[in-house]
Amino acid sequence: MEHDKDNIQITMICPDFVHTNVAKNALIGDGSKQHSQDAATQNRLSVQDFSI
Repeated sequence: MEHDKDNIQITMICPDFVHTNVAKNALIGDGSKQHSQDAATQNRLSVQDFSI
């Protein structure tokens, strides 16, 4: 709203979870990789579907 007077319009796209390897590559407390995927990410949009 702070740029409404400047005629600047912004669109935000907030997708749901996307199936990536971010969780698998996340580091745990000892610095090693987590190597597991959470169910929310596993069962969501593929990267190919999201990028369309």
